[in-house]
Amino acid sequence: MLNPNGRILLTDAIAPEPGYQLDHAIFTSFTLDLTTLMEIPVALTFQEWKAKDPESKLSRIAVLDAIQRYVGRLTVVSQAGSITGPAKGHPLLPLLEPAVAPVVMPAHSTFHPKLTLIRYLAEEEALDDGAEGVTYKMVCSSRNLSQSRAWDTIVVLDGNLTKRRQADSNGLDRFVKGVARMAETSPAGIDPERTAKLDLMASELPRVCFQRPPEIKDGKGHMRMIPIGFGGRFRPEPVRDDQKRLVITPFLGGPSDELRGDRILEEFASDETTLVSRQSELDRVPADLLARFGEILVLSDAVEEAESDSGSGEPEPSANGQSDLRGLHAKLVVEDDGHSSRILIGSPNLSDRAFSQNREFALQLTVSKYLNGVEKILGTDPKSGLRPYLQEYRRAAVPDDSEAEVRAAERQIDGFTGQLLRAGLMLRIEATSGEESDHRDIWLEVGEPVSGLPDDVSAEARPVSLAPEKMVALDFNSRRAAAWPKVPIQSITSLFTVRVTTEAEGKPVSRTFVTKVRLADPLPENRDRLIIRRLIDSSNNLLSYLAFLLAGSNDPSAGISLLDRLNEVPEPNQVSGGRSGMAPAGLPLMEKLVQAVDRDPEAIESIALIVDQLGEDEEGRKILTDSGFENVWRPVLEAHRLRTKGQR
Repeated sequence: MLNPNGRILLTDAIAPEPGYQLDHAIFTSFTLDLTTLMEIPVALTFQEWKAKDPESKLSRIAVLDAIQRYVGRLTVVSQAGSITGPAKGHPLLPLLEPAVAPVVMPAHSTFHPKLTLIRYLAEEEALDDGAEGVTYKMVCSSRNLSQSRAWDTIVVLDGNLTKRRQADSNGLDRFVKGVARMAETSPAGIDPERTAKLDLMASELPRVCFQRPPEIKDGKGHMRMIPIGFGGRFRPEPVRDDQKRLVITPFLGGPSDELRGDRILEEFASDETTLVSRQSELDRVPADLLARFGEILVLSDAVEEAESDSGSGEPEPSANGQSDLRGLHAKLVVEDDGHSSRILIGSPNLSDRAFSQNREFALQLTVSKYLNGVEKILGTDPKSGLRPYLQEYRRAAVPDDSEAEVRAAERQIDGFTGQLLRAGLMLRIEATSGEESDHRDIWLEVGEPVSGLPDDVSAEARPVSLAPEKMVALDFNSRRAAAWPKVPIQSITSLFTVRVTTEAEGKPVSRTFVTKVRLADPLPENRDRLIIRRLIDSSNNLLSYLAFLLAGSNDPSAGISLLDRLNEVPEPNQVSGGRSGMAPAGLPLMEKLVQAVDRDPEAIESIALIVDQLGEDEEGRKILTDSGFENVWRPVLEAHRLRTKGQR
């Protein structure tokens, strides 16, 4: 338990067990990286696949298939202003819109939980073999949905839906209901289908029996769900000062330059307490308070350098709005008490703010002190437990004035960002050139007046699907804050990249994030079809997409291998009427289609969607005709419909 050498990927943790399929998943996170979010449906569809060239059209075809399969089954709730995206525009990002629900929090409060809850349904054959009809998985972590490579904690629990209330699950329904209501009332809201799924999960969770990890003691109260800020009150209190205590908290208190008066930190200070945090955070704590701790540690220089060399992707904002440093991000409180130890693990840092103002989630576990207590986790010598990765904290010199000015500039940007998010930006869409045009004029309107903005702070924005050079300055003195004429319909999105900039010491200080604005006008009905057409723009790409979909749906390794071979085929082998023609790379398309009717009806439904979308305009119909696919597809679709009707 809590092995520092243990590794687990979220995509591995949420993968369905054999015989089950994902029904719906809710992810909560402080920061959200849209590239990471895009990887989740890909991993669920093709668990072993890693694109050699993510920018290639064939790689994007694979991502398109995965998003179409799963975006309707995902709800992602995160802190508004803490979403990041790729530096360049990405054509598929608009397809993620329905799943993303950023929530705007009051000043000095943060949406900070890192909890994932997934509902699975057993497939027909698994039910026949006696499998449970509905199962759940819970992932309680300190890790955001981001590219960060920091050290984090994670607990994965599997559960079955029962007929009776389960004491261990108490509080989960309150958390899901609270998150659902926050998502519903967020500026962009969520669709009724997602609300219904979240309400269903909330109604079932009190009856879900989660399997306790073997390290947790038997008996009532030894595994507790701790939703913070969702009704009820929880505040950690020290068990006893004469027993060993380990506190791992990367952040301490609020964003001020010096931390004073944080009562929780003061209450946990004792000669038996080991405090592990970040150098920059500890430097803010008064020296007299630090002197009350028995031991103070930080990640070793060797670990920090290794993390730096490994490449951590884009930095994520921390809980106080500043850039997230690499290294430590785990949150953990371990307290010995007689023969037992109590562990608090999850999203909250050890601070007054976390337990009184934020929205958080944690697990409280009771374990054996001798197997999983402070000494076992921390280690008793430099070669055991966490100690090989830690070193003694030494207070740094007082930061110079320029560093203080940069921090002040970052706080000014945070304040500006909060006002911007609460301004209620709305997207307007107008067919200036006529409804038949494939372009629209779009602009952002300010819903609420914005006043008192500092003159030395500026903001600019662009749709996430457009290139960086499409950034336009936001003018809050005008109702039409920014405009983009003649935008291709497939690039219209409610997701916007925003960059806020000020100066410190004569140098620019900026923050870039993605926000989801409210739609004042409906999206063009053909937008998603044109996004697909942007990728499937030839008969070769159509057959490549179908071949990849059919190969990967039942055999991921075949789909992976096929993707690597497709580019080697310069011209498509057309499928002609009645014959079992071949798709690119020698895949027998007709044979795979017939097999999918029986084994993979989801793949048939995905193909039907693509065929219908292509058939809606002349150019798409030409692609279908040139590929020769229509003649093969008609009898397959008829067989699928007959089989579906027979099952009903």
